[in-house]
Amino acid sequence: MPTKRPKQIGDTVPLPLWLNLSPQQAALGDLLGELLLSLPIRVVVVISLLLHGTLILYEIVVSLGYVQTNRNILTIFDAGEWLQAIPTYLMYGPFVWWFYTWQPRNISMICKRLLAEDFIGNVYHFPKSVRAFQQPGWRKRFVMTTLLIVIVLCGTAIYAWIFPENCQPVTKCFGKTASWLYNSDGFFKFIWAPIFSLDIALLIMIVLRQFALIVSFSRLFRSYYLVPKLFHPDECSGLSFIGGFFIRTAWSAVLICAWIVYLGIYPLLIDAPVQLTPLNWLALFAAAIVLPVFSLIPSFSIHRAMYRARQYHLLPLMDEMNTTVIPAPDQANEIAAKMDIYAHLEQAHVLFPLPLRRITVFALTALVPVILALVSLFFQIARE
Repeated sequence: MPTKRPKQIGDTVPLPLWLNLSPQQAALGDLLGELLLSLPIRVVVVISLLLHGTLILYEIVVSLGYVQTNRNILTIFDAGEWLQAIPTYLMYGPFVWWFYTWQPRNISMICKRLLAEDFIGNVYHFPKSVRAFQQPGWRKRFVMTTLLIVIVLCGTAIYAWIFPENCQPVTKCFGKTASWLYNSDGFFKFIWAPIFSLDIALLIMIVLRQFALIVSFSRLFRSYYLVPKLFHPDECSGLSFIGGFFIRTAWSAVLICAWIVYLGIYPLLIDAPVQLTPLNWLALFAAAIVLPVFSLIPSFSIHRAMYRARQYHLLPLMDEMNTTVIPAPDQANEIAAKMDIYAHLEQAHVLFPLPLRRITVFALTALVPVILALVSLFFQIARE
């Protein structure tokens, strides 16, 4: 039984109307996000496929020239190249663009449902300001757009100008002297590096939005009581739409982490030695930090809010049962009925916005990229 008594100061502050936000507001104001949100998601995916597919077509054309001249260059026709190029261009790139436009639409949806379906109750503490998803003015739009451009430019500089040797697979492990991308200097510096840096920039913007949502939800549920819908068919007090959003973003993060690990260990598929570059290690380190932001942390504030809602509902009933230490004979049946009601309500108050079986399956699956990375390191040490 809960023992900590919740605080209550009454419904003295208006409801958080910032929850009624649009997808453009949920995108935090960067111009590229607002532009892509004006298009259907399918159109965005098609644009990304065309953009990244052009890179594949160019690589095929250049590779045909190297094959005809019998030069010892790693091309798209070698397993060491297509095993990483095709998944990167045709799967990872479009997936990032899809996630970049899917995320703000669903952030807007869950916030509006919280407000429209009366999940927000009385004030718990005086509300703290939530600035991340307020109406974006020109300053926020300027800051976020500038940040996006700066990330693209910095990524391009790192890939193409500062440390280019650490950004591409080591071709010697495939028995080649060089990669086609190094020999296509202009294409590498002015087309490939900016596009790939844009993909990285979109990933960073996704992380920033998720972090803003976590902070906003934390402040929201520290200020207002959550009003769960008991006995809801979804078995999550009507909050499965929030749990579903967080589990989908968590699965997306796991897929991106798995892709990062794959880029480091795919030479094992063709019995070549694994040679992780500093950029591979940096990506693995960033993935290890970001994964909890998409999986564990978002559900914690919802869990605390659902626990607090159970306290708010059950403590008055518990106080009523405790008023009579030794009940009279005519009150015994009444106390027993209240105890049955209490046990029934306590069972109805679930504490997670997702069934525990789904959380368990996700936790086990999220370990797969870590296991793959450890296995690859084991094989690398064994070869040496």
